[in-house]
Amino acid sequence: MSTRLTCVLTCLVCGEEGQLVFMRRDADMAVYVECEECLTAYWDPQDLGSSFRSEDIPWSSTAADRSTIAGRGWSEWIGYALDGT
Repeated sequence: MSTRLTCVLTCLVCGEEGQLVFMRRDADMAVYVECEECLTAYWDPQDLGSSFRSEDIPWSSTAADRSTIAGRGWSEWIGYALDGT
C-alpha cells in the first residue's frame, strides 16, 4: 500500500471519527477525498456537499500523490502523510 495524503477537513458524516484521504480515479486521474471510516467520498474539498459512497463506485482508484493534488489546485487542503506499509 502506498503513502496516503490526508485532507485537513473533517468528514461531514462521521465527524472527527473519520480521516479524509486524497484518492485518484485510475481511468482519468480525477481526484476526490474519501473518509476511511465511513467510506463517504467528496468530489471537491471546497464543497463537501458533493458526496457519494466510495464503496458503490465501479472504478479502481489509488492514493493521489502531491503533484496530482496540486494539479487540481488543492495543495492548501493537504494535511499529513499516512504511511501505508
